[in-house]
Amino acid sequence: MTFESTAAQIDEDFENTVFHTKTNGRPILEISNLSLWYSATQALFNIDMSIESGMVTALIGPSGCGKSTLLRSINRMNDLVDGLKITGRIKLHGDDIYHYASDVIALRKRMGMVFQKPN
Repeated sequence: MTFESTAAQIDEDFENTVFHTKTNGRPILEISNLSLWYSATQALFNIDMSIESGMVTALIGPSGCGKSTLLRSINRMNDLVDGLKITGRIKLHGDDIYHYASDVIALRKRMGMVFQKPN
């Protein structure tokens, strides 16, 4: 089997799955131009992504690439970190989660996250 035939088979298998199919509704989670710094160290760089209802989403990457930082930002778990600066927007069901009137406790009750290991 050649590389080309293997790649074609992977593409065909992907097209036959339902996991990548978008729904026709608006995204339940929208992240726009999100950047994050821990003091002078930038950890996230202009993240843009949206997740629609019914989609299964996984963040995969090497250690230290920002996966947990992004998840903690979505759940506002970074709020009390000294020197933290966030720019951009995160909207859940159209509501900006960093708006001053956002109820952080209610937000966290609406979210579920599974980390590989707690730290």
